[in-house]
Amino acid sequence: MRSLRWARAWLTGGIVLVLVVVFLSVRPVAMALPAVSNADKFAHLIAYFTLALWFSGALRRASYLPLAVALIALGVGLEGVQALLPVRTADLGDGLANAIGVGIGVAAGAAGLGEWCRWIENRLP
Repeated sequence: MRSLRWARAWLTGGIVLVLVVVFLSVRPVAMALPAVSNADKFAHLIAYFTLALWFSGALRRASYLPLAVALIALGVGLEGVQALLPVRTADLGDGLANAIGVGIGVAAGAAGLGEWCRWIENRLP
């Protein structure tokens, strides 16, 4: 963890985001997004980008590689769980979109956006 005033809050927020992604990945889908548009791939990319960028703000740079591995494992694992659920289907493209989102998020963190937690803390009392 970075030395932040609200480190516990940032970590808790990240865990809540992970739980939201897990819930959305295993819940029954009432209406699927149109397969032609691949809108679900973009949603996967954005979700995992958000997770990676969030945690890059709370973790030290040395943790970025383990972070990326853990988030990619989460995405692959959830695709595996979806393969076992009668109401969901696994999709290799979704897993790839997850991994690309993680890669972009970690790269953005390494490029300087990983300072977002510190930036916010420095501007609030």
